[in-house]
Amino acid sequence: MSDPINDSAVSETLDELTARHKKELKAFEGEKRGAIKNAKSRGKKGKGAVKEAEFKYEGLERDLKERHRLELQQLKSGGSEGESKTDNGDDKIKEEEPNNNNATPSTQSEQQQP
Repeated sequence: MSDPINDSAVSETLDELTARHKKELKAFEGEKRGAIKNAKSRGKKGKGAVKEAEFKYEGLERDLKERHRLELQQLKSGGSEGESKTDNGDDKIKEEEPNNNNATPSTQSEQQQP
């Protein structure tokens, strides 16, 4: 199957791609600031909420920058290199899923024992 995001990235020029990345990053930073501001407004409980929001958005920002880096690399290389790296990442996720399913029943049985 083809990914609509990657297909549109291939047809973009370098200027269009960098402009889109800049726009996405700006929107992301605004969302992050809003979430942190909202967490701060919670008073004493806000400290934990601020740390949680910062941690969440640090991971999301890392993912966004990695996606932007891959899209830029894919545009420069003609699309072949970025697609193969994405496929390898999907395989790792599929391999981990059965392990997670096996761990869940043991956790449930441990919770049922008083």
